[in-house]
Amino acid sequence: MIFRRESGNPFFGILIVLFLFMMVWFAITAVRGIFMLLSWLALPLFILALVLNHKVVVEYVSWLWRMIKRDTVKGLVFTGLSLVGYPFVSAYLAFKALSNHRLKNSDEDDLKGEYIKYREVKVTDEDDDEDFLELPELDVVKKERNGVDGSNNYDDMF
Repeated sequence: MIFRRESGNPFFGILIVLFLFMMVWFAITAVRGIFMLLSWLALPLFILALVLNHKVVVEYVSWLWRMIKRDTVKGLVFTGLSLVGYPFVSAYLAFKALSNHRLKNSDEDDLKGEYIKYREVKVTDEDDDEDFLELPELDVVKKERNGVDGSNNYDDMF
């Protein structure tokens, strides 16, 4: 049995479709705007990545080259996508270079003038000769389960 709503507005379905088209148009416009903004900032971001940490760019290019050598089709596709999406690639490289730069500087600042607390363990010559993980042998006694014969190989594992 199919339930029908008789009292509903027939134009409600049209409004939903128009709303969906409007949301898709808004998403496309937003992505286009972000792409336009990043395309204007692509060259300065790329130069910033080179200045902060040039190894990030070298590693990315060498990764593309290794992909071309290992799997030619996939490497060429990634290279083509990198060329088409150069604003996003330059933003990614600049973000990675900035993150690496900040991480490197914060590590140096944290270690200046402070000592890390630790306890030094002294090893004697006697300890070197002996195996410190040597355990005494245990006498394992197999217990028979109540009502279970010993012919089951699975029970032998326990």
